[in-house]
Amino acid sequence: MSLLPAFTRHPEAGRIVGLLVTAYGELEFLLAHCVGEIIKSRDVAFKVMFRARGEEQRIVLADALARPTLTEGAYKTAFEQTISALRHCLKIRNQYAHCAWGDDARGLWFVALEENAKDNTPYDLTELTQHVLSLDLVREQEAFFLNTKLRLEALNFERQYQTGQIASPTVGIPAEIAKPALRL
Repeated sequence: MSLLPAFTRHPEAGRIVGLLVTAYGELEFLLAHCVGEIIKSRDVAFKVMFRARGEEQRIVLADALARPTLTEGAYKTAFEQTISALRHCLKIRNQYAHCAWGDDARGLWFVALEENAKDNTPYDLTELTQHVLSLDLVREQEAFFLNTKLRLEALNFERQYQTGQIASPTVGIPAEIAKPALRL
């Protein structure tokens, strides 16, 4: 017996979706490290960010902590692009975290449980849209998450290099990639 039989029948897509939902926390962890390097206090960055509830609130706080210290230039641009990418990762994560899963002849699909709850009509499960999810799309989303992770790591190393903590940033900041669709 499986908690999600549709994932058992679509193991690769299920694996990636599960990874996207759970890996988002790793991105927040890396963001806190990055902000800690920018403001020269990991303690403050972690305490401020993780005392707040809600992922969007943590992004807002991270941006507010870091922005006054950042000067115009390539690093600030890369940081802003990465914050934007992180917000998109959050949208991807949330669409999968707050849904129900199924599959049929069309393939794996999900319904967004919050979709119908936002209006004042009676909650009707038959009115929820089944969003068919392609393996290609979740692979694209996984690649986007990985790019965001690599950008956060590189920003962290670059800041350590700029402040003289390390002799070389070891890696360059990866190029920004296009934001994948949330769903088809």
